[in-house]
Amino acid sequence: MELIEEKIEMAPELLSDVQIDVEKQVIVHCHARYLPNMPWQLRVWPTIYLFPKESNHRCKLIQHFNIALYPQWLYINKVEHHFTLVFEGLPKGCMSFDILEIIPESGAFEAFDIQRNSTDVYHVNFF
Repeated sequence: MELIEEKIEMAPELLSDVQIDVEKQVIVHCHARYLPNMPWQLRVWPTIYLFPKESNHRCKLIQHFNIALYPQWLYINKVEHHFTLVFEGLPKGCMSFDILEIIPESGAFEAFDIQRNSTDVYHVNFF
């Protein structure tokens, strides 16, 4: 059997659009506060999503920094804590979205009606 290699050429403007879509991510810098002089624990579940308002799509969590992922806990001995979440990219037509953590207990991370910006980098306060 003979293997035939075929070269497929793509218009540069289409290739550029494909690369932009593949590389698109949403970065959310998070700030959490708790009671002074009280140790606390924090974690994020993998079931935290971005929900674009204009569609039924949801964007999955890709990466997390400076926070534990369920079932682990991060123990904190200060009033404030900063962490970063990276999600799949939002659909092109999205103008606003919610962040919702779908978990079987209270204390879920939630932020509503976040207006989309041109950088897809956001700062959100929780608690």
